[in-house]
Amino acid sequence: ATGMAERGGVRLLMDIGTNGELVLGGRDGLLSCSVACGSAFEGAEISCGMRSVPGAISRVSFAQGEFWYVVIGGGYPKGICGTGIVDALAEMLKSGVIDGTGRLLEPDELPEGLRETVSVNKKGHLSFTVAPGVKLRAADIRKLQLAKAAVRAGIDILLREAGMETADVARLYLAGGFGSAMRPESAARIGLIPEELSDRVTVLGNAAGSGALRYATEEGAAESALGIIRRTRYIELSAHAGFTDAYVERMLFPERE
Repeated sequence: ATGMAERGGVRLLMDIGTNGELVLGGRDGLLSCSVACGSAFEGAEISCGMRSVPGAISRVSFAQGEFWYVVIGGGYPKGICGTGIVDALAEMLKSGVIDGTGRLLEPDELPEGLRETVSVNKKGHLSFTVAPGVKLRAADIRKLQLAKAAVRAGIDILLREAGMETADVARLYLAGGFGSAMRPESAARIGLIPEELSDRVTVLGNAAGSGALRYATEEGAAESALGIIRRTRYIELSAHAGFTDAYVERMLFPERE
């Protein structure tokens, strides 16, 4: 679907969902791997998470000292979907509601105008209010950190195995329902994608569907697909010596001035 296997230069493909499928390379060869994200990015493991359907918060922004949100279909929010979750994390970092380790700050640690966004329940657990009735708990943030660290560690391993730097990647392809809908700047802010690639993004949408259609309808597609397979080296991350270190390192959120 991307055509990257026939093109010169280096490209990175990311299809992010319950699993993250990653491919790096071009016509000179391809490296691939798969990472387990869980369903955090799809809202299933998040306390107020839901699918991207009417009633879901799909966008979050922080401006003029306040948090703003967009609800699919309008009306009152029922929960928050994956794109809204990534936005919320990015804007929580921007506002200082969470720090680089992912710690949700106590209300008395925040500026006066933001103290009401964080609440403490009777058990002492913190949560951030995205909208009335929609909250992200400290435990939700940790789950999202685990998911984004796995994806980013996979990218690090592919680049390392290819002997390349992020700057060598000419284009980043984002595929899948979640990956295609998220804002690249938010994904870069939380460290899900390399910040250097946030302005080199091409959104593909349902790449699996369009690739399958080409396979079924185009003459010579089966042979072409076999050729791609032969030129692709799959890396099993669970057996890779450097994956655990990369995973732990990528748990932190990127620092900014």
